[in-house]
Amino acid sequence: MEPNGGAPGSASAPPPPPAAAAPAPAPAPATPATTAAAADPPAQIPPGALPPRLDRLRQRTVENPLDYDAWRLLATEYPGTPAGRADPAAVNALFERIVRLFPYGTRIWSMYIDFTVHTARDDHEAISRLFARSLRAVHSLDLYRVYLQYIRKQHPFNGSELEVAHARSVVIQAYEFVLGDVAHDRDVGPLWLEYIALLKTVAVSNQFEEQRKLDELSAVYQRAIAFPHANVEPIWREWEVFENGRNKLAARKIIQDRVQTFVASRNGFRALRSFWDAVDKFAPVTTAPTFASAEKAQLAAWRALIDWEKGNALKIDDPNVRYARVAWAYWQAIGAMTRFPELWYEFAAFASAAGRPDDALNILKSAADVCDGSYLVHFSLADMYEAKGDKPNCTATYERLVAYWTAKAETLIKQHALTPEEAAALPSAVAAAQGGTPIDTERLADADRAALDEARHAVSLAWIMYMRMAARTGGVGEMRGVFRRARNPDTRTWQVIVASALLEYHRGPSESALTVPKKIFAFACQAFPADPAPVLAFADWLLGTRDHVNAVSTLVKAINSPAMPDDAKRVLAHRLARVHAEVSDLRTLAQFEAEIQAQFPAESNTVDHARRRYAFMDLDLVAARDLGLPAGPAALASALAFSPDLAAGLGGVGESVLAKTLARSGSSFLGLNLAATSGQSGSAPAVSSSDTTNPAQQQGDDAGSGRDTPRRRVLDDWVAPAHVAAPDVSRASGWAAYRPPRMTDDEERALNDRHRQLVAAAMREEREMRQARAAAAAAAPPAARDDDRHRGPASGGPAPPPPVNPTEVLLGHVAMLPPAADFIGPFVDVVGLLRIVGDLALPPPGAYSAGGSGGGSGDADRGDPRRRKRPLDDPATAAGGAKRYRS
Repeated sequence: MEPNGGAPGSASAPPPPPAAAAPAPAPAPATPATTAAAADPPAQIPPGALPPRLDRLRQRTVENPLDYDAWRLLATEYPGTPAGRADPAAVNALFERIVRLFPYGTRIWSMYIDFTVHTARDDHEAISRLFARSLRAVHSLDLYRVYLQYIRKQHPFNGSELEVAHARSVVIQAYEFVLGDVAHDRDVGPLWLEYIALLKTVAVSNQFEEQRKLDELSAVYQRAIAFPHANVEPIWREWEVFENGRNKLAARKIIQDRVQTFVASRNGFRALRSFWDAVDKFAPVTTAPTFASAEKAQLAAWRALIDWEKGNALKIDDPNVRYARVAWAYWQAIGAMTRFPELWYEFAAFASAAGRPDDALNILKSAADVCDGSYLVHFSLADMYEAKGDKPNCTATYERLVAYWTAKAETLIKQHALTPEEAAALPSAVAAAQGGTPIDTERLADADRAALDEARHAVSLAWIMYMRMAARTGGVGEMRGVFRRARNPDTRTWQVIVASALLEYHRGPSESALTVPKKIFAFACQAFPADPAPVLAFADWLLGTRDHVNAVSTLVKAINSPAMPDDAKRVLAHRLARVHAEVSDLRTLAQFEAEIQAQFPAESNTVDHARRRYAFMDLDLVAARDLGLPAGPAALASALAFSPDLAAGLGGVGESVLAKTLARSGSSFLGLNLAATSGQSGSAPAVSSSDTTNPAQQQGDDAGSGRDTPRRRVLDDWVAPAHVAAPDVSRASGWAAYRPPRMTDDEERALNDRHRQLVAAAMREEREMRQARAAAAAAAPPAARDDDRHRGPASGGPAPPPPVNPTEVLLGHVAMLPPAADFIGPFVDVVGLLRIVGDLALPPPGAYSAGGSGGGSGDADRGDPRRRKRPLDDPATAAGGAKRYRS
C-alpha cells in the first residue's frame, strides 16, 4: 500500500513548525550528576510551607523517588498553594525534577507546559524550548494536541485580512508538522478532520487559487485514509462526497484507484483494535521492572502489537514508512513501560537492522538515562560507541555504570558495617574471608543480603566488561590500569580477579603468559579463602596448561585450609578425585579414594568411587546400566567443570543451571548435600532413586501387559502451574535440631528393593483385574454388552465424576499454610511416611471402580447415604454370581 502526496514518515521532511514554537535540537543526555540530582527530594519546597496533605505527599517522594502518583498530585496541588503562588521558581524546579524522573510522562509535561504558559506567557523562547524538549522525547498525540492549542491561541484568526492569512499559514504549518509525526497513531482521525476543516476556510480570490485549494484538500483526504485509525471510514465517505461534488467522472477513477488503500486501512484498524484492547487493560508502569505476572502480560501485549507492525500486514512498500510505523509503536510501548530495558534494546536493534545506526545510538542513550543500572542497556551502548570508534563516550558509559552500582554497594555496607569492637570479636576466619569492611552477615535481613550481593556482582560484572573493552582497544597495559581500580575489597568478587588472570593469559605478552596469570589466580584464592570457586577455576586453568602437579597441589592445599567450610571441602575433594582419574596412575587414584573414604565416610563408598572413575562428562553408563540409577552425577560434574561457581551457590544463574541439571538427572551429586552448597544447608538430604523404578523391571512388567512403550509414572503428568516458595533453611538457628539423619547404604538399598516390589505387585494386580474384566465381558451375551456399552449420561445413567488434578489439590493446601519464611518446625520424614503407607493393607487400584470387585459397604457406609454403594443392574454380574458396585 503506497500513500499519496508525501506520506508522513517518508524521506521528505515536513515543513518546519512556526518560529514561535520550533523544536530545538534534542537536549544532551543527562550525566550521572544530573540523574542523581533528579532523584533528590524537592529541597526548594520548605516543609513548613506545605499543608498536611501535601507534606505527606512530599514525604512519599522522599521515601520512594519513583512514586509517580505522589509526584503528580504534588505537581497538581502545590502551584495553587500560597507558597507556590509566591515562588514560581520553586514550582518550576519541582516540575524539572519530575520530568527528569519521568521524562516520558505525557500528563506531567502537559502540566509543566500549562504552568509555564500561564506564568511566563510573554517568554516565547522559554515556551519554545519546553515544547522542543517534550515533543522530541514523549512522542504522544496528547502532547501534540497541547502544542496545536498553543499555536492556535497565539495566532487567532482576527484582525486584517493580511493578518488572518498569516495566522492561518502558521497554523497550517503547525498541523503539517504534527501530522508528519503522529500520522500512525490510532486516534489521529479527529486531527485530520480538524486540518481538513481548516483548509476549507482558506480564502481564494480567483479560479486558479480555488483549483489549487481543491487539489490540496484532495491530497490531504488521500493521506488521511492511507493508514489505519478510528475515523478512516467517516473520512472516506466525506472524501467521496467531496470528489463527486467536483467532477463525477473524474471522481470515479480517483476513488477506484484509492479503494484498495481504504480497504487495507479499514481492515488494518479492525485487526489493530484487538491488540490495542489487550494493551489498554493495563496501567502504565513507571517503576523498574519486578517481572510480576501482570508486567509480563503487559509486555507480551505490547510485543504482539509491535510484531504485527513488523509483519507489514498493511503491505507498505516504502521502507521509511514501515520504519516510522514500527518506531511509533515502540515509542508508545516505552511511554507505558519506560524502565524496561528489553524494550529499549529491541527498539535499538530494530533501528540498527533498518540501517539507522544514529537512531539506534540515540535510543540507547535515552534508555541509559531512565534505566539506571541496566547492564543490557549500558553494555550495548558502550559496544556501539566502541564500534564507532568513540572511546571517550564508551569509557564514560562504563564509568557511569560502575559509579551507580558502587554507590549502592557502599551505601549498604555503611548501613550494616560493624563497629571496631564488634569487628574485633569476629572469628579470624570470618574476618579473613570478608577482607574489606567487616559485616555481620548473620544479622542481615534476607532482602539486605540479596541487595548487597546484587550490588557487588553488578560492580564486578561492570568492571569485567570494562577490562575487556580496555584490553581490546588499549592492550593489556590499559586493562591492568582498570583492574587496579577494580580491586576494592568492599565491592569486588572473585570473578573480577579471575577475569583479569584470563585476560592476561589470552592477551598478555607471550613471555609472561603463564607466570602472571598464575600469580593472579593465587591472589584470588588468597583473597577468598572460604570460597571454593576461585580454587576450582585455578585448578581448571592449570589443567588446561598441562600443569597437573600444581593443579593437584592447589586443590589439596584448599582442602586442608581451616578457613574452607566442610561442604566446600567435599566439592573440592570430588573435583580432585576427577583430576586423579584423568591424569594420575591407578595406584595414586586408589590411594586418594581411600583418603576420601576416610575423611568423608558418610559421603561416598566404593560404588561411588567406581561411578566417578568410569564416567566422563555426561557419559555415566555405570549408574544407568549396572546400578539402575539415574545418570546424573556425571552431568553435574561436567557442569561443575565448565562453571565452578555452580557447586558453591554463587549467584542465581549458577543455581538455575544447577537446578536444571538436577531436574534432568533426578538424583544428588555423588552423595553431596547440594541444598547446602546452594544456600539451603538445612534441608534434608535427598534419597537418590527412591522414586524411580529399574528400567529393566519396567520393561519386563510392560512386556507382560502386552504394551510396547515403557510405562509412564502417574506423577510425570503432575506439573505445577506456579512456583511454590520453599522455606528459608539457610538460617543458622532453628533447623539443625530437625535435620533427619542420613540413611545408610543398606537402608537405602532395602528401601529401593521394597519400592520395586510394591510397584511390581501393583502392576500384577492391575493386569489380573484387566484380564478378569475381559473374561467377564467375553462371557456376557451380546445384548447385555450392547446395553452396558450404551449406558451413560445420555441414557439416564449417572454422569462420570469430574477429573481431579492432584497438583491443584496440593497447591490449595499449600496456599492455606503460613508463609514459608515463617516456618521453623521439623521436616516431614518422607521416607518414614512412605514406609507406613507401604505397610498398610490397602485395596488394590480399581477395587471400588466400575470394573473392580469388592465386598460389602460396611456399617459406616450404611450410616451415610452419600457413601452407600449400590449394585449395578448388569446381567453379566448376575450371571457370574458376584456383585459389582459403583461408589
